[in-house]
Amino acid sequence: VIIPQGAGYMARSTKPDAEQKDKCRYYPKGAPRVLFNGANMARAAKDGNPVFIVEGEMDALSFAEVGAVAVSTGGTSGIGKAVKAAAQIGRGVYVPCMDRDEQGEKAQAALVAKLREIGGAVYVYADAPQFLLPDTADGTHLKDANEALQKDAAAFRSRVAEVVRKAKAYAADESNVFNRERNGLLLRRLCDIPPTKDEST
Repeated sequence: VIIPQGAGYMARSTKPDAEQKDKCRYYPKGAPRVLFNGANMARAAKDGNPVFIVEGEMDALSFAEVGAVAVSTGGTSGIGKAVKAAAQIGRGVYVPCMDRDEQGEKAQAALVAKLREIGGAVYVYADAPQFLLPDTADGTHLKDANEALQKDAAAFRSRVAEVVRKAKAYAADESNVFNRERNGLLLRRLCDIPPTKDEST
C-alpha cells in the first residue's frame, strides 16, 4: 500500500507475517517525516471536532474509515510532531490513542502530559485506548485501531462515535478547563513576568 507522506511516500507491506522492520519503508530515504493527515487535524481542531492521535498511518486511515479524523505520528518517537502542531493551532480537542503495548503506553502518557502543558483552548481526552481497544474475555486486548477495524468494524465504529461524544462533553465541561487558570501562569513564565505570591506556591 502506497501512502503519500509529505514530499515522499510510505510503502506499507500487507503481508501478515512481515517482520516489523519490513512493514513500513519511507521514500525517498532521508526525507523529513511529517505528521500524516496534519491538514485535516487543523481543520477539525478549529471546528471543534475531536482529533485522534495514533502511531501508524494505517491506524489513522482506520479512523477515517469510520468517519473520524486522526493523525499519525509515524511511531512513538514522533509524538513531538503532534504536540508542536497542536501548539501552533492553539486550540482543539485531542484524543491520544497510541498502541496498547509497552512502548505505546509510555508514549500515551508522555503525549497526554505534553498536550496538557499547552494550556489555553487545548483539551485532552486521555481515556480512549482502553475503551477503543478493550480487553477480551481471555485477558488479551486489541493492539491498535487497524486491528480493531479488521476484527469488528461495526463495533469499532460504535466505540469511536462514543469516544467522540465523550471528548466533546469533556471539552464543554467548564470544570475541566484547568487550562484557564494555568494559562495565565504559563504566559507569565514565557514573558519572564514574576509570578504573584499565590502563583509561586
